[in-house]
Amino acid sequence: MWHCQHSSQKGETLVGVLISIALGIGLLSGASVWWAAHWRAQRGTLQSNHSQQDLRFAMESMVHDIRRAQFFPVTSLTSLSLTCMGAFCGNLEDFDLSTNQILFSLDRNENSLKDNNECTGFRLSGNALQIKTACTPAVWTAMTDVRSVQISGLEFSLSCVEINKQIQATVSVSVRSQVPGQTSTSVVQRQVRIRNALQTNSLSLLSLSPSCKAPSA
Repeated sequence: MWHCQHSSQKGETLVGVLISIALGIGLLSGASVWWAAHWRAQRGTLQSNHSQQDLRFAMESMVHDIRRAQFFPVTSLTSLSLTCMGAFCGNLEDFDLSTNQILFSLDRNENSLKDNNECTGFRLSGNALQIKTACTPAVWTAMTDVRSVQISGLEFSLSCVEINKQIQATVSVSVRSQVPGQTSTSVVQRQVRIRNALQTNSLSLLSLSPSCKAPSA
């Protein structure tokens, strides 16, 4: 009789242990799922923040340099029958703009001489923003890391207004990007007024250049 009671108690204890183990495994599994989801969310947030920082730095770099551009498009020389009188006009590298690329020169050290590192510009190559860092030969260097942020669109446009016989040019910059592994995209836009105004010499803004469009009313 004592042996039977002992066997019964042993069986109940084993069942209890198995149940406890099963409950423990279930709790651990649930905790693991929660932690994995939490980690993915945190990782996504960190990636998004990192990509936004990279994009913000790239945009500020573009704005800083475009603002200092020597604005004198080659087409302006022909349209206005003018002759280039300085080192920073007369070539496409000095100011040329298309939908997804801008080229310009700037007098970084203000010595009125064009050094080889004073031809610059920005373009989209693959999914990375690039900056031009040399005149001859032209050198393009990545500004953004595709592992951090992927640039899916880069657009430039130019508008002008004539004020007191000067052409004030404004470059619109639009960058579309997304975090690697995510489907949502974001767009950052800036309006950059070029500080170096172009003298019109009493000539009409309309004859300035096909590339410089007056703002629409």
